[in-house]
Amino acid sequence: MFQNTYIWGPRRPRRRLPAAAAPSQCSGSAAAVVRSSGHHVFEIHDYSLVKAITPKGNRLRSGSFAVGGHSWHLEYFPNGYSPDLADYVCVALALEDDAVEPVNAQFNIHFVGARYHLQVMHQSDAKKVYAFSRQLPRWGQAMIIKREKLESIRGIIVDDRFAIRCDIVVVGMITDAAAAATSFVDVPPPTDLGPHLHAFLTSRQSSKVGADVTFQVGEQRFTAHRFVLAARSPVFMAELYGPMAESDTKRIIEIEDMEPEVFSALLSFMYTDSLLMTEKDNEVAMTQHLLVAVDRYDLKRLRLICEDKLCKNIDDSNVTNMLAFVDQRPSCQGLKKACLEFLVKLPPETLDKVIATKAFDHLAVNCSGVVKDLLSKLAARG
Repeated sequence: MFQNTYIWGPRRPRRRLPAAAAPSQCSGSAAAVVRSSGHHVFEIHDYSLVKAITPKGNRLRSGSFAVGGHSWHLEYFPNGYSPDLADYVCVALALEDDAVEPVNAQFNIHFVGARYHLQVMHQSDAKKVYAFSRQLPRWGQAMIIKREKLESIRGIIVDDRFAIRCDIVVVGMITDAAAAATSFVDVPPPTDLGPHLHAFLTSRQSSKVGADVTFQVGEQRFTAHRFVLAARSPVFMAELYGPMAESDTKRIIEIEDMEPEVFSALLSFMYTDSLLMTEKDNEVAMTQHLLVAVDRYDLKRLRLICEDKLCKNIDDSNVTNMLAFVDQRPSCQGLKKACLEFLVKLPPETLDKVIATKAFDHLAVNCSGVVKDLLSKLAARG
């Protein structure tokens, strides 16, 4: 028989277990610069006439454009912005927003001429950050060039026209750890890739620096780079890299039913993503031919650019021909609408003159659907 025996004595101190360690309160944040970039091309037509009729100190303003969530425009002073600069051409970048806090931006201004020839105005510092605000909405009036020098640069002013290009990078600061990542490398803003690629395309040495395809268009030959064309156009991708493509890079590809000037503009766009017309007198016809070529190579953005350019060049002498052109191209509904709106808003006597032309008779016989649309709009106008 067993008996439980309890031995009483001094109690040993209980060994305390170590308290559970609290999790480390670690956190982090980051400050980062956010860059939003873009560019705007401001075309100056009738350079000589504009220079002659614009008083000293007066400016021409470009259309508005948006970069970095802000609205901007360029200001062109053909005879300087002050009396002591009457022999200079001046260009300024202006912020349109009524900004309370400064808007920081870097920018550079170039002159663009025939064949997208680029002339950098070295007076600007592309790395410098300018603060635009309600008090200082405009910068860049120091961007000046002697008019005599500008006019002497070969390839800038052609057919009495040239263009001004402004590349802008809006710089902002954020300190939100969720939105900003730590950066160990300072990546510069986008460069002028388009003009540089086009200079590479048109260089006399291009055939020795990677050009691997040659096109024969009429009496002219054009060299280019297959991978650039294939990246820009699904049609060129199929022609140059598809199953039926020929591997012989020395073969000359003939382009039929297209003018050399049209193919040159097409090729230029594929390298620069910009369209700059150099033929002033034949701009509408050139744009129409280019629009046909655009559909041929499935360049959707260029088609919209061409359509927009035609919309902005409608007048009572060409509106009927444009409607006939649109009737053959169902994709150009924007241009069709612009033409009809133009006709509806004409004074009755001017509209009567348009309707009395042989071109309108041709339209009525061959494009009856367009005429019906016009009659419906005129009836709605009352």
